[in-house]
Amino acid sequence: MMHQAVTSDQNIKPMRKVQEYVYWQDGEMYLGYLKEYPDHWTQGETIGELEENLLDIYDIL
Repeated sequence: MMHQAVTSDQNIKPMRKVQEYVYWQDGEMYLGYLKEYPDHWTQGETIGELEENLLDIYDIL
């Protein structure tokens, strides 16, 4: 099942003061991507885990 991302201000958060990401919940998982790299999605069981995974993507890119 495909879900459309909700991009209201409440779903956009800063990371390391320079990165913003978009996230949404799908079932029990949180999915998201860095606004600068919308083709690189990741997921986490919690918002904290999602943020860690997004930071990993940022470090790799």
